[in-house]
Amino acid sequence: MLRNILERRLFKMTMVRVLRVAGIAVILSGLILQIPSNASAVQIGLTFSHSGNKYIFSDNPESIPSSDRYTIEETLSSSYTYDIELYHHNLTGSTKRIGVAIYNPNASSATITVYAKKTGYSNTDQSSEVDLTAPLQRDYQMGIGATTLSLSGYSYAFLVYVDTPTGKLVNEKVKIKSSLSNVKMRIFHGPTSVTAQQVFSYSRDSASGSSTTTGFFQNDGLSNSTSIDASSYPSFVLSEWRPSLNQNEYETGTNVLGSSQLGGNYGMVYTITINNPGGKRIKITPNWSASGNNYARIVLWTAANGWYTTTKITPYSYWIMATGTGATFTFKYVLPGGNFGNFKFEVID
Repeated sequence: MLRNILERRLFKMTMVRVLRVAGIAVILSGLILQIPSNASAVQIGLTFSHSGNKYIFSDNPESIPSSDRYTIEETLSSSYTYDIELYHHNLTGSTKRIGVAIYNPNASSATITVYAKKTGYSNTDQSSEVDLTAPLQRDYQMGIGATTLSLSGYSYAFLVYVDTPTGKLVNEKVKIKSSLSNVKMRIFHGPTSVTAQQVFSYSRDSASGSSTTTGFFQNDGLSNSTSIDASSYPSFVLSEWRPSLNQNEYETGTNVLGSSQLGGNYGMVYTITINNPGGKRIKITPNWSASGNNYARIVLWTAANGWYTTTKITPYSYWIMATGTGATFTFKYVLPGGNFGNFKFEVID
């Protein structure tokens, strides 16, 4: 089930003022079922700056074809760390090996440092997908699966793969750095008998539409350069698609199939700092206006809690996040696959 952010299924977010009614909120594991009382909030646009690791993302074609192909190849530099993620449906009628293969064309051995590695597959309904992708993103950010791989000269290896049954979604994410430049990586799909060397004889996939993205991006993180003053009870939208109020939220990728921008910034880390939190809270509401959006589950980080996932949010509820009493409050946010974008963050009492 296509879950990337599609223009035809999303409504542009507009500036709104929300009149809240007084009442007592019912809280269960952070999930709020009734609107709390506070002053009205004005939605503001945010301007972002980008930083972090290089990002290689594969979601086009989202449903892989039956033919054996690769979606993207990149040549690694020893100067950078690479964040690699794939999100694909296998609807081919047979089990397919889907993953990342690497090749060392150098005469000497390369050490591949793996800082995190997580994989999994699920059914393709939205409820199953977000229950796979949200914990996967959380564990990845926590560095689960760290290891090292020695790749001798002129040799091939699988960095990660999942033999994915037909009718399933596969999500894989790995963070690496190579000790040598010129090592090549490919994200591929093929038979379960394929070798890493055979992957490098494959032809590349063709793009399937322009609503999903495969590409290379310079950064896997972004942060707000616009000041957010909690004392004025603002609201703002993250993963705004298509861009309306926000500025510079999306980088333009290279080596792309499909869209040159990754709508929603799936798998990227937003770092958001709020001034004058004053013990207020943040109400996080999925875009329930989007047709077909029935579940949401995102990944958050705070200094108090570390990395965690929300529970599954259902229409028309939302999540509450505490802030603090210091001069500033910083949190991080990741949008896992299977979710829709346009998450609204609203400062409340």
